[in-house]
Amino acid sequence: MIQDGERVTLALAGELELATAPLVGQAVVETLRSRPPELVLDLAGLGFMDLSGLRAVLLAQSLCETSKCPFYLVNGTPQVQKLFDITGLTRTLPFITPGPVAGAC
Repeated sequence: MIQDGERVTLALAGELELATAPLVGQAVVETLRSRPPELVLDLAGLGFMDLSGLRAVLLAQSLCETSKCPFYLVNGTPQVQKLFDITGLTRTLPFITPGPVAGAC
């Protein structure tokens, strides 16, 4: 977790799939307990994401909406972004340009 002013970023690395997706949900729940002004999931460090990972991203968005916390995503690698493109979610999810701070969780 990286806090940069008003923004809390969870920078993901490696693979976001069936075994790791629940960890993202847990990290989002923990982060939201501190009531951050906004939450960003940075997908740039992911080399692979399956539908379980996509579901984790959508769950994170839903949890943020429930908590009234603005939610954003930083684009992943072309392989990761392809999943968002195929499902049409690139047009509906709030992708932003990455900030200067990077890390992994």
